[in-house]
Amino acid sequence: MAASALELALSSRLSDLEKSWSVLDHWMNFWTALVIVGVAIELGVIVKEYRDDRHEWSRGIIRPPDKPSRWLLFWNLSGTALVVIGITSRGNALKGGGLHRRVIGVGVPEDFPIEIAIGKKP
Repeated sequence: MAASALELALSSRLSDLEKSWSVLDHWMNFWTALVIVGVAIELGVIVKEYRDDRHEWSRGIIRPPDKPSRWLLFWNLSGTALVVIGITSRGNALKGGGLHRRVIGVGVPEDFPIEIAIGKKP
């Protein structure tokens, strides 16, 4: 009888946890998309810088460097900012939503049958 009460309590806590996760799911997708866009921008900047350096090398003539591109600086900084914002916000969404505390709080007592805890019938 004690096992069924514990199973019911654990099931209730896990149900609450799943509801919390579903609310955060849309935000998690948004922050993940920001990270992906940021990394894509950074990759584009790397390719552009490589092409510029390759062009300079192919000329074989030593000359003063060109003026630094503000546009390239903007893209480089915006890509890095998107990645940092996305990763930070994703972590804050987990912690701020209380999900982190709830996952830690969902504990299984030591005397609880492990088969019930992992979802197998005893």
